[in-house]
Amino acid sequence: MNRALRRVLLAAVAAAGACSSSDAPPARSGGEEAPLAESGGEPVKGFRTSQLHYDARRVAEGIEISIPYVYRNATGDPVYFINCNEIIVPSLEQRTGDTWSSVWTGSSPACMSLPVVVPPDGEYRDTIRVLARPDMDPRFNVVDPDGTYRLVWHGVVHSYRNEPPLGTPLPLDERTSNEFTVSAPQP
Repeated sequence: MNRALRRVLLAAVAAAGACSSSDAPPARSGGEEAPLAESGGEPVKGFRTSQLHYDARRVAEGIEISIPYVYRNATGDPVYFINCNEIIVPSLEQRTGDTWSSVWTGSSPACMSLPVVVPPDGEYRDTIRVLARPDMDPRFNVVDPDGTYRLVWHGVVHSYRNEPPLGTPLPLDERTSNEFTVSAPQP
């Protein structure tokens, strides 16, 4: 079975509303693109979203936000993404004042596959799809989606081992995207 079809089937069966798939449609909004290169032309390292602003859109009694991202490994060591069938889902945090709070954590099947390995100076690209409806888990725990957000990855390690602990977790600042804003869907 080809990789794209396998991802679609796994996401449909396991996530019932939230998945991460590189085959997901790119976010479409009038937002400014996030810088993927420094002013000197060097690629930005770490996690970056494709834009600095996303417009949520209405879908079947809920809202959807698709957020493409890229990870560039600048650590000098391989980075391992713990996953199930190559499904890697970060959590979404919202900033209120100086505090970040988790407002959505995607779901994935409960299995453990071989890690996705990003070598030094390598890249990993994907799209996170936040789909929220009142009757659906995982819940998007915000009343008004307007705000400032970031993505945070869990289960990203150095020195992977096949038994717990699975490796040395990357520090939070190496597992966190840039800040970006989201606007609520227009009526």
